[in-house]
Amino acid sequence: MSLSWSSRKQLLYFSVFAGIALILLVIFAVPVLAPKSTCTDNKQNGDEIGIDCGGGCAKLCSSQYQPLSILWARAFPAGPSVYHALAYVENKNIASGIKSISYKFILKDENNVLITEKIGSTFINPNRSTAIFEPSIYVGTGNRIPTYTTLQFLGSSPNWVAMDSASVQKLSVFTKDQEIVSTGTLSKLTATVENKSFYDLSNIDVVAIVYDKKGNTMEISKTLIDLLPARSEKQVSFTWPKEIKDYGKIEVVPKVNPFSQY
Repeated sequence: MSLSWSSRKQLLYFSVFAGIALILLVIFAVPVLAPKSTCTDNKQNGDEIGIDCGGGCAKLCSSQYQPLSILWARAFPAGPSVYHALAYVENKNIASGIKSISYKFILKDENNVLITEKIGSTFINPNRSTAIFEPSIYVGTGNRIPTYTTLQFLGSSPNWVAMDSASVQKLSVFTKDQEIVSTGTLSKLTATVENKSFYDLSNIDVVAIVYDKKGNTMEISKTLIDLLPARSEKQVSFTWPKEIKDYGKIEVVPKVNPFSQY
């Protein structure tokens, strides 16, 4: 039996209203009923890639980053029974870093016997190499010289986070005009640190590394810039109580912590 014109019209209206209701259900009800990502509930839910990582979580999953590479580590005499340690670390991840990671310097003598260990912590910026400087490590009396120095990162899984554009922009700090002047008993390295970002930056560690012509590290030092205003530059200096000659390359590494800047 065919429907009357009025019945067909009613059926059309009903179909339209039902379609609109279904669309509204999808838009409003499904997100409410779907499991949400809290990033702290020790469960994989929402758009998370793993447990409390990936998707909308700041923490990245292990499949989203490459591990850090420790290129080298060495200890340098800084006074009687005192050494500075330096490790050069590479982060190949373009847009992710670590807010805080603990490390341990291990110093051993020529017989590979442990002299001492020193624990510290640092941040890791994205897509660059960085120098981890640990000052004034006491090696004790007895004239044991640190021949072998290694760096270990502590903990099984560092908290890698994706960097936003503002944090990355704070890393626009560069050095120029590096120069060493020696007088025979004293050597002074000067360099200019330039903040090209639109942010005032504070507590910038600046590490100096002097290499010989074969690429081996000769000397290291560190200084601190308390405040470097936006779009400004400042000269820094490092001194050693010796003549530095026949060096091959100078590297001055500014270390900006974008996670702690205001």
